[in-house]
Formats: sequence, C-alpha cells, structure tokens
Amino acid sequence: MESTKLSLWNKIYLWWKYEVKYYPSRIKDGVLNLIKWFPIIWRDRDYDSHYLLEIMKFKINQMSKLQESLNLHSDSKRNVEIMNTILRLLDKVQEEHYRHEYYDYLETRYKFIHVDGTEYHTVEEEIIRDDSEEYIKKYPLTFNQVTSHKIYKETDDRRLIPMIMGEIRHEKAKKLMLKLINKNIEKWWT
Repeated sequence: MESTKLSLWNKIYLWWKYEVKYYPSRIKDGVLNLIKWFPIIWRDRDYDSHYLLEIMKFKINQMSKLQESLNLHSDSKRNVEIMNTILRLLDKVQEEHYRHEYYDYLETRYKFIHVDGTEYHTVEEEIIRDDSEEYIKKYPLTFNQVTSHKIYKETDDRRLIPMIMGEIRHEKAKKLMLKLINKNIEKWWT
C-alpha cells in the first residue's frame, strides 16, 4: 500500500477550502459565548458547590433551548424533557429544598434571654405548631429508610425524624440528577 503525501500546495488548498471559511463564524461564536457566559463566570467562586451547580444549570438550560428550537431528531423533545427535569432537580439540590421542606410543618419562636452578669444570651425555643406527623405520613417510603440512618441510630429524639427524612430525600435528588445526566448526556447533541 502506497502512502500518499500531499504537496504543500494541496495542504494550503485543503486548509483554505475546509478550514478558513469557518474562521469568521468561529470567532463570532467565541465572542458571543464570552458575552453569554460572562455573568456566570463573574459570579463563580471556588469554595462552594452552589457555583458549580449554577454553571451546570446554565449549560444544560442553553442546550435545552437549542434542542427545543432546532428539533433536529426524533429524540429532541424527550431530551428537552429530561434536561428540564434535571434543571428542576438542580434547583432543588442547590436550594436544599428537601432538607428544609419539613420546616413547612413546623412553626417555632425563638427568644434570646440575657444571662445575668455577662454580655451573653441564651436561646430558648418555643414550638408553636408541630405537624411533623403529617410530613412523615406524606413520605412513608422515606420514613422506612430513617431507621437505618446513622443519625437515627445515635439518638432517640423523635423530633429528628423529619430532619433525617429531609436529608434522605436531598441525597436521593442528587443521585437521581447525576444518574439522569450520566444516562443521557451523550444523547444531547444537535
């Protein structure tokens, strides 16, 4: 089998024909990307996962919009649905929705009481409304997982059950979000 070497002229011709004509659009796309991403990168910090999730949300949202607008293949609509589900999960994880949901079933009042002879205060908690049983009944499958949770095994305080349930639901949302990304990411091309 004979190896074919291209002459310098052929290399220049092929480069001109297949590469150079794309330079203007590549430069334009690069500049538009810099402008589009600038606010996200400007607010980015390296010390908190919140910022990583913000970048992920932005990128997946951009890909979702493109898939929806172009609708180039039969799976486009399904891909957009999955991306939107991931975006909702990203929001829930980022805002720690599941960790704090049980507060909707609990109302407390805090009093700061001065400690005599010092400049310090203690905090006294008064429970005004406690509907945590309602929260527990709302998620029976999660409640079943509580008894095997490490915090539950270390204490007998029943008030911790909703908090543990919130932690379990938060972890489940993170795992589902990452599982959906892992399973579908290679399908998100246009």
